[in-house]
Amino acid sequence: MLYESLLASPHRTADPEVADYFYVPVWAGCWLSRFSRPTPGHHDLPSIRRDRDITKVPRAARASNFVRESLDYVQSHFPYFNRSGGADHMWSFPHDEGACLAPRELNRSIMITHWGRTTKSPHNHTSISAGQGWHVYPYVEQMYASLQCF
Repeated sequence: MLYESLLASPHRTADPEVADYFYVPVWAGCWLSRFSRPTPGHHDLPSIRRDRDITKVPRAARASNFVRESLDYVQSHFPYFNRSGGADHMWSFPHDEGACLAPRELNRSIMITHWGRTTKSPHNHTSISAGQGWHVYPYVEQMYASLQCF
């Protein structure tokens, strides 16, 4: 709903030179849901850059890598992220882990979450099965969770 609301907003501009903020529509939460998470036969997997079997990577790390690949695309195709260091870019993390799994490179960006946590180590999280949470090493070192969660 957030994405649709932003698209319909009277404050939206098609001219990036006058935009105050940029919303990056990345659906990383889909990598966390057991209902829509890509499986070995998922139709999107051939289009995703893989240097290892992605189905063996913890779900939070998969989502984090997906956002990182999206960031790589934004940085290589548009000048606006690099111009501000990402400070005017908004990313949503609509799942229980929130921005814990955001790539560290987004540390200057605006992170939209539903919990609003501001501690480094939240007291609870959704780790459905052992080894699948955002706190799994070595992946956590690449995520914002190693700095602070929101």
